[in-house]
Amino acid sequence: MTNVAIIGCGYVGKAVARLWRQTLTVTATTTTFPLVGELETIAQRVVVLRGNDEQEMRSLLQDQQIVLLSVGARSAEAYEDTYLQTAKTLVTVLKDTPNVQQVIYTGSYVVYGNHQGAWVDETSEIAPTQP
Repeated sequence: MTNVAIIGCGYVGKAVARLWRQTLTVTATTTTFPLVGELETIAQRVVVLRGNDEQEMRSLLQDQQIVLLSVGARSAEAYEDTYLQTAKTLVTVLKDTPNVQQVIYTGSYVVYGNHQGAWVDETSEIAPTQP
């Protein structure tokens, strides 16, 4: 069976884990110990992991073929640490984990600002309301 790691198993990650668990072996990550029990009901394995922990990330990805990066910042002050540092750590670790065949990235729409309900995609103007 294919092994998948969901880095950041919040709202989106949990929904994906429930779906993928039917046909894939799912490892879910969280940054908080209190969520472990809940995640154990939707994933075969749960790892408590900080996105900037290179050693732990490397260990997580050793037997994974697919990685879903689905982190979410708890506050505006945590955006850089959550998104940028986790992505940098993942890129560094991927160089040493050739078994990973696919990386799926979900990001935050907040960088696009408020478009008053208009359609927003990758070509839209970036206009964040905060740094």
